[in-house]
Amino acid sequence: MASIRFGILVYPYQALDVIGPLDVLSGSNASILKAYEDWDLIPKDVHKRCLELDGQYDMRQLPPSDYLLLGGPMPDYKLPEEMITFIKGRVASGEIKTVFTTCTGSMVLAQTGLLDGKRAAVNHSAYPMAERF
Repeated sequence: MASIRFGILVYPYQALDVIGPLDVLSGSNASILKAYEDWDLIPKDVHKRCLELDGQYDMRQLPPSDYLLLGGPMPDYKLPEEMITFIKGRVASGEIKTVFTTCTGSMVLAQTGLLDGKRAAVNHSAYPMAERF
């Protein structure tokens, strides 16, 4: 099975909005990793290691990704035009297959126009601000 690639756009968001989903995803293969360790195919205790975050790419160099995660910033955060262009272009070209958000990240995605005419969710405390998008 091919590996799944995740991209995370970095801007001033709440860290938990990105770390939480990544921790769940990184732990989803723990039983498989444990079996590989038992067969001496990978180093011992890999399945017990903590989540590692490693910024490897400038936004423009990001390889095609299956998913792009947009964490939730302060509700009044204005996404820079360069990021809007990046997200829209990558989604349109198929280089990003799916964009998912946490908390107020949907308000960031709304700024790209990709949610126009679609139903979306946002943290209930942000409803009044989300209506402007």
